[in-house]
Amino acid sequence: FTEKEAELLQKAALPPEIINDPVMFEAMKDAILLEVDNIIAAAVITQFANLLNRKMHGAVPELSTIDSSSFETVIQKRLDDQSHVINFKTNFSAKEKSFSPMFLWFMNKSFIDDIKKLSITD
Repeated sequence: FTEKEAELLQKAALPPEIINDPVMFEAMKDAILLEVDNIIAAAVITQFANLLNRKMHGAVPELSTIDSSSFETVIQKRLDDQSHVINFKTNFSAKEKSFSPMFLWFMNKSFIDDIKKLSITD
């Protein structure tokens, strides 16, 4: 999420009593972003598990704040010669509010191989 999108989501998803209490807001502002990530990741992982007829799980979502100049370096550190990254941006809209978070998912080689096998058989 951009900083602006994160603030928009926090204000849209958290109740006024949390938003108006600085201590509570500080405690909850990142939690709501992680929860959105977790919900989306779980939905996608479930679909892949069903498609591939495999047991699958995702890692615990993590929230990182990085500036654009170090973005590429951060990604390269996470990748190795067996990994792949899926980068996508999505749009959420509701009642005159919208945001477009970017998601990065790191996949291992065995997952990619299963997707390739499925593609060949279809």
